[in-house]
Amino acid sequence: MWLWVAVVALMHFDRGAATVAAMDIAGWDNRVANISFGRVVALLAWHSVGLALGSAVAGAAFQQASAKAVLALALLVNAIALLSVSLKPQASLLLIAALRMVSGAAASLPLVFLPLWVDEFSPAEANARWMALVQMGAPLGQFLGVFVATVVTAAWRTSGGLDWHFALFIQALMLVPVAMRVVLIPTTQVEVANVASLRARLDSLSLHPAEGSQLGHLRSVFREMREMMQGVSRNPLTISVSTTLCFLHSTAAGLALWAAPYLALGSSAPPPAASLLCAAVALASAPLVGTYAGAVLCDRFEGFKAGHQAAALRVACAFVALAAIAGPLSGGAAAFGSRLAVVCLWLFGAGAFLPISAGVLMTSMPSYLRSFSSVSSLLMFHLLSFAIVPCIGAALMGCFKKPHEGLVFGVCFALWSTLPAAVLLLMAYAREPKCVAPVGLACADDLALSDIGYELSRRRMSTTPL
Repeated sequence: MWLWVAVVALMHFDRGAATVAAMDIAGWDNRVANISFGRVVALLAWHSVGLALGSAVAGAAFQQASAKAVLALALLVNAIALLSVSLKPQASLLLIAALRMVSGAAASLPLVFLPLWVDEFSPAEANARWMALVQMGAPLGQFLGVFVATVVTAAWRTSGGLDWHFALFIQALMLVPVAMRVVLIPTTQVEVANVASLRARLDSLSLHPAEGSQLGHLRSVFREMREMMQGVSRNPLTISVSTTLCFLHSTAAGLALWAAPYLALGSSAPPPAASLLCAAVALASAPLVGTYAGAVLCDRFEGFKAGHQAAALRVACAFVALAAIAGPLSGGAAAFGSRLAVVCLWLFGAGAFLPISAGVLMTSMPSYLRSFSSVSSLLMFHLLSFAIVPCIGAALMGCFKKPHEGLVFGVCFALWSTLPAAVLLLMAYAREPKCVAPVGLACADDLALSDIGYELSRRRMSTTPL
């Protein structure tokens, strides 16, 4: 299992390095910025596009080929893409985008398969714990990426000319022995008995194959997808909660990139390396604390029981409103301490919303739609929240003559985007019946905290900014 923790960590290592790349905007050691906002965003946005595209076809890949072969090939392809980026620091934006998309598509294959592997091989009494341990590799990998890229840039930027690109070179080298280790694992310890029969637990848009021609198969795929989309859209609560999550993930993507230089440019800020590590610790710890607080408080109000969506939404509105306060507060935050407090406040409130949203989504829709709803939401997060919205923000930030003005605008823009999410969630709460029989749309069973933790581990494995 610890091998898979290392695999998940390495799949997210480069996203941590992208955070360090954004520090070039602020300038290391009072140097002039030598990278554009658009180039920094490309490191995250196109990787997220690759994750979305790879997740959509991952199920079909694992149904057609050996899981061990697919995993080893994905690790090697990712290593090649990362090596190409690290060795071509002055490559064109188009080439960087293409390489990052290939890297994201390769990284999606292990991230889609490993929850299924945990379902198959973990002991029944330790299923949730194993899933949480594997998922732990995501924030660990991002933090290590930040740490290694920071050390390399701060220590050798002047003497050796090395920067965060060298961290990607290190990541590529580490992926090769890990891929070789995957090849040496006995097949019986990797291969799932019947992937097709367990596709409900495979977060990918892989559907049942149809008999007959390939054209008939495609028609069956599109027909089933249309029917599932219609089933999901019949529940307005699902649409409201998913849209709220989309707003929050777009803010999280912006903070993952711009929080470090935003803090470093505040008055009384410590050296750039220390500011960067403070941002990394905040990005990793504040959502985790919020997640625990949100789950416990929602459980105390019985929000995880079927038919008690109004109670869950009441708690969710409080935490999302807390996160929305960060937007107005950011306008008056000029010092390092106040900026750090604003960022932590938002991360805590948004993190607390995650377990509540998982409980609402699980108890308000039929079980046969949950997997499709989960993967379609992930696609929306990767394409819209992690790619399109950050690109729009970077374009607006580039309109400012001074980089620090663009950074302040970008962070404030990201934080203020939580306000419409809070309004939307409040409208969903006002529309939800307050006194109903404990029978949800799906006649869902009541959920325990372990169920919520297990589902969060599955869904957060490829959405690390939150």
